[in-house]
Amino acid sequence: MKKNLEKQIKKREEQLTKERNERCEPVATRILQIIAEHNPSPEDIKDNDRKLEVFAPIQKAIAQEMHDSGLTISDVKYTFSIVQSLFDYTRDLTITSIQEVFESAQRKLFKIDDLYNLTLEQLHGIMVAEPTTEE
Repeated sequence: MKKNLEKQIKKREEQLTKERNERCEPVATRILQIIAEHNPSPEDIKDNDRKLEVFAPIQKAIAQEMHDSGLTISDVKYTFSIVQSLFDYTRDLTITSIQEVFESAQRKLFKIDDLYNLTLEQLHGIMVAEPTTEE
């Protein structure tokens, strides 16, 4: 009986999560669109005179979207956590990709498979080598 009850609780939690995602994910997407449509710049955050002028319409549009979507107070935080996770994942993927390309370029430059095996002698040789010019 206890296992059956636990199964029912888990199934209900999964259903509630699904319903919450169905409510919040489209709003998170719309938040990104609203920000893009208003096109704020990093300078707008620094300029105290313009900050409210620039961001108040964004806030108003986001609040209206949340209201129209019937979000609850807890949905609001959850929705913004979705927005943040989209930014975080994009940032991490971009940084990782650039880092991998950079490390690949270093391996190619130093003609070694593993940068941790680069000897100081090899490094010195590269640093004192005359640059080659292509004709």
